[in-house]
Amino acid sequence: MGCMALLAFPSSVFEKAVPFFIAFSGIMIIVSGQQHVLNTKKQPLGLKILYFIALLIMGAYTGYFGAAGGVIVLVLLTYIAGEKFIVINAIKNVICGFANLVALIIYIFTSHIYWLQAIPLAIGMFIGGYIGPIILRHVPEKPVRIFIATLAFIQAGYFFYTAYLR
Repeated sequence: MGCMALLAFPSSVFEKAVPFFIAFSGIMIIVSGQQHVLNTKKQPLGLKILYFIALLIMGAYTGYFGAAGGVIVLVLLTYIAGEKFIVINAIKNVICGFANLVALIIYIFTSHIYWLQAIPLAIGMFIGGYIGPIILRHVPEKPVRIFIATLAFIQAGYFFYTAYLR
């Protein structure tokens, strides 16, 4: 599980890896948006199995770094489900929510949690969980994907700077 990796390795490993995880997720959100509606029935069975295995791995990885994990889960679901972006995003929220809940339970029993910092994050998550679907109903998919990717690249650049250049 990703949360166990986060606990096992020094923070410097996480700091050095994160920019690449985030940049990869930004690339993947753009690439997955190139096919407007995917016909999942024409995909070879082996490819679908590969997507499901990747989804399982990403569920475990999300406990390590949820932001990039969430975007990559979104990408994989695009290829697996072939549904509209708003439906795929809702499924992603449930999957990542459970993955983060499992990670939280493990962190509660194996690590020190800074609750004063965690509470505002939880509040933001619930606000975003409420407002996000409303926005997705009114904004076309392509600008949303571009916005997500742009934020990913900006964040990756910032973390790259802090990890390697500062």
